[in-house]
Amino acid sequence: MRYLILALLLLSATGLLAVCDTLFLCFDWNNVSVSVETDASIDSLFHGLDVYEMIGGTYNLVDSIIPGKGYAVYPTGIDTLVFCGPPLERLPELELSPGWCLVGAPWVGWAPEDIITIPPDIIDPTETRVYTCDGIEMDPFRVDHGQAAMVLALSNGFITTGIKESSSTPVSFALSAYPNPFNSSVTISLSVIPGLTRNPEIEIYDLNGRRIAEIIPPGPPFTRGEEDGKSPLSKGRKVRCRDLGGLVWQPDASLGSGVYLIRVSIGEKSVAKRVVYLK
Repeated sequence: MRYLILALLLLSATGLLAVCDTLFLCFDWNNVSVSVETDASIDSLFHGLDVYEMIGGTYNLVDSIIPGKGYAVYPTGIDTLVFCGPPLERLPELELSPGWCLVGAPWVGWAPEDIITIPPDIIDPTETRVYTCDGIEMDPFRVDHGQAAMVLALSNGFITTGIKESSSTPVSFALSAYPNPFNSSVTISLSVIPGLTRNPEIEIYDLNGRRIAEIIPPGPPFTRGEEDGKSPLSKGRKVRCRDLGGLVWQPDASLGSGVYLIRVSIGEKSVAKRVVYLK
């Protein structure tokens, strides 16, 4: 409730759409990004944790953050970070140096085709990697809000995201799960830009990469919803925010408490959401 109140206060104060991003950290290295606009201090955002950037294969301790940039943190236990503010619409120009660099995400996330580098073609597109905190490699074809990807820079330069013109309707979606944390069941929903016409594949994984469950959407895809031009996915277009028919994951009785990943895939696009199960 306090996160909802905070979001409403931000909305009232700024006159802009405000969102809150909840990130669940595990007791290991976590690659994250702040995907909202904020001027909060690094200590208040990260609960006093040491925060590192990675540029040119080197980790550097930082004392301030840039929304959209990728960072690495190592908590002393399971922790939860909440970032609230107007959604970050695009990546700022982030510095690259030869070697591995951490790059975060704006609120709508990014795919390789969204990336612009200055000068052009200074990253190896086959070497973009996204990991869970236990080192499990996830699908690199989509980097979502709150996540950070490792990209391999071939020379000095900058990276950002842009909007490319297209004669076809863009396809994009964002996953949410609630309540989170949960103790009996969690409901899965999706915000969808028109153009997605088939049901998604929905799978549950533990942090060791083991598939726990698969959820099959019943009936035709995206059977109900309403248009919302204010969605952070909209970029000024009408967006159909669809509920996946009230899909619910209820963990098996033998499953223990912990952090799990809900992964939704539609074609080549996928997105994952961490949820915390408290038995």
